[in-house]
Amino acid sequence: MRAFEDHAGADVAHLRTRVASFIDNLSPSSMLGAKSRARWVGSWVSLGNRYSALAGRAFRSEDADKARENWLCAFTAFEVARWLTDPRSQARLRLSHRSNACFQQFELCLTRPLERIQINSFDDERLTGYFLPAVSSRAVAPALICIADADISVDGILRRLSPVTIGRGISLLVVDGSDTLRCPPREASVWLSCWLDHLAGRSDIDSGRIAVYGEGMAAWQASSFAASDDRLAAAVCDGGLLESLRQRSALRWMAGTRAAMQKSKAISALRFARRIRCPFLVVAGGSGLHRGLDAIHLHSDCVSAGVDMTLALPRTIRTSTGDLENFVTTDNFVFDWLEKKLDACGYSERT
Repeated sequence: MRAFEDHAGADVAHLRTRVASFIDNLSPSSMLGAKSRARWVGSWVSLGNRYSALAGRAFRSEDADKARENWLCAFTAFEVARWLTDPRSQARLRLSHRSNACFQQFELCLTRPLERIQINSFDDERLTGYFLPAVSSRAVAPALICIADADISVDGILRRLSPVTIGRGISLLVVDGSDTLRCPPREASVWLSCWLDHLAGRSDIDSGRIAVYGEGMAAWQASSFAASDDRLAAAVCDGGLLESLRQRSALRWMAGTRAAMQKSKAISALRFARRIRCPFLVVAGGSGLHRGLDAIHLHSDCVSAGVDMTLALPRTIRTSTGDLENFVTTDNFVFDWLEKKLDACGYSERT
């Protein structure tokens, strides 16, 4: 870790490469030790603080580009510390507060400001989202609707994804999906369609290149949305795996036979996947082997049926607080995939 501290001042791409290597070289046995994790957390927080200090000096010197780069590095270091911290601890909450304070300073360095947007939903309820415009020379840019869930806040997604989105020319709209988690899938999809309407009507967004991204419990919302709105160009979702699991559980309760459950599994998962008209990516990590096996079976069925599904199975590390995946490698893969799919849609002639 000392070697990482000596590299404070490197650009965000270099730091993210070092972070990915650090996480990949962690062993499951070392992650079970509370003292080792606490030592690493302290080191990454220290590195984040050093980047924050560098960003502050650059900002006072009116070097906005350098300040922005150092803030992105600070977010990355703090995210590693958060990743290593027990989700139930007060330390994680303190890290979130520290990162939020840094993000407020980061906003001052943006060439285009972060927008807090409010729109009316189909039932006149006010919806709030945060829009981070793309850094692009083009008049219009593709956009990604990212759904936050109970495991990560809207602010948390902005801090984690800013380092990977800046420079890719993709605008980011982060919306809170916690309220819609209690809604029926169809109603949640209508809410998300309101956000799609908003983006499609903006003069700086290419309406033909809008994608959706849901992780954790929000992944099923992204699947339902992609299956109900054919305006989407791509989706990062669960491909209907959660819905399939629910149907299989209901069938097992009614029929109680293994054969009936297996038949339901094969039919319901592929049936739902066929409803998703755009290319979609399933990241089957961090939720245990069972979900991974289901995703592998679904991918095989989709390939046979000609459904455009991509499957990613990130390496996970077993810890005392659950399975953790390499968030840097996963985020890089997701946005590389999104860039490829959105570029394949071409550019509109809007100006």
